[in-house]
Amino acid sequence: MPHQPRDRSKQMSLIVLSLILLMGAISACQPSFHLPDKAPLSTVPCNAAAEQLLFKEQAQANDQGPALLYVAQHDQLYAIDGRRRVVLWCRRLVHTDNPERRLAPEFAALRRSGHSLYSGTSSGLLVALDADSGQVRWVANNYSLFEDQDWVAPTVDEQRQLIYGVDSRVGFYAVGSVDGKVRWQQDLSQGLPAQAQVVPELVPKVSGNVAVAAVPVFLGPGPYTGNVLLLGVEAQTGRRLWEHLWPLGKNLNLEKPLEVERGVIGLVLRGEGLLGIRAIDGKLLWEIKLQGVSSPRLAGAADGVFYLQTEKGEKEVLWAVDATSGQVRWKATIEERGDLLATVGDQALYLSSLEGVIDALEVKSGKLLWKQQLVANEDSWVPMSWPIVEGNTVYVLTSGVEARGPYVLHAVSHASGQEEWAMIFGDEGDWIVPVLGA
Repeated sequence: MPHQPRDRSKQMSLIVLSLILLMGAISACQPSFHLPDKAPLSTVPCNAAAEQLLFKEQAQANDQGPALLYVAQHDQLYAIDGRRRVVLWCRRLVHTDNPERRLAPEFAALRRSGHSLYSGTSSGLLVALDADSGQVRWVANNYSLFEDQDWVAPTVDEQRQLIYGVDSRVGFYAVGSVDGKVRWQQDLSQGLPAQAQVVPELVPKVSGNVAVAAVPVFLGPGPYTGNVLLLGVEAQTGRRLWEHLWPLGKNLNLEKPLEVERGVIGLVLRGEGLLGIRAIDGKLLWEIKLQGVSSPRLAGAADGVFYLQTEKGEKEVLWAVDATSGQVRWKATIEERGDLLATVGDQALYLSSLEGVIDALEVKSGKLLWKQQLVANEDSWVPMSWPIVEGNTVYVLTSGVEARGPYVLHAVSHASGQEEWAMIFGDEGDWIVPVLGA
């Protein structure tokens, strides 16, 4: 019996070694999200010059509660009390290890959830900030921005405290909104031919218990080998529920963005039409064939309606499509050209365009209620943000003709479109114009 303790020690050593090897193998299979102990990004107070903002006009304060808005100007984030017309704070995004490093990362579109703000960045990181102070809470890697889709904010699932994303390297995934740690991952290449190339371009959406990703897939070297992989997974666990691989064929393209309303996925295929797909099982419910029009895209979605924009001749046409039935409720001709961005308020549907104009349409009929020219466009483009509705005020951000001017935050009356006040940020805008009201 004197050798038993040594044998047990040897057995325990082998067990511990096996556990270490097993843990190493498990960690090697995890997605490549690296969350260092020290966040690579942080925020510092803006310099005094950045906080010297100019009000173009002042209007008498009303009795509405404070409207808190966030404006991201490149690497600077402003929190604004819209009722009192004051900047509460300004924070600048920097590299933690070297705050003075040039080419600082820039904010993309923002999403607020509770007391947190979430934003993609120009350096491919997803950053979570305290909404009350602007300080960084955590940073996660491998967050795809999709270049010209920077204005699409992250999809935050408040019920499950998850943020969904797609990336060509790690697939369809969810990270925790509290800590940024990965919760699940689905390989988008699973079941596809070895030569298939997955090119994520659309931000995923969630509907009920289902998270949905729509991803272009190219199966060969030719120009017309594109397909669409539509994948529905259990939102909490990432378990695959259904998937469809649809050939696009010649002259068919998947259009941005992806929208979900009342359990129905709205998906636009240029050259085909608008598809309504049931999120729970991926079944095609309806399809609107688009003949004699061009440049279809979804301008927005709200209250069970998809707002489809098409171009016919020299005019833009906005369609209100019932998400459940696919019935077209109304069509309205819009004088402004370029991509429209739609937001639904209690009183109206508000549209911003690329001509410095904001329109208000009656939700039920599409009838024009008012139009306001905020920036003289000089027959050129004026980048604008999504309209934000807070109380009796509509907010929109512009960045001058051909993005040559500063960012200007405009506050207009929801009833008349009359500009109440405006606030100027810095001296340089951008084509990407992010603003968020909470």
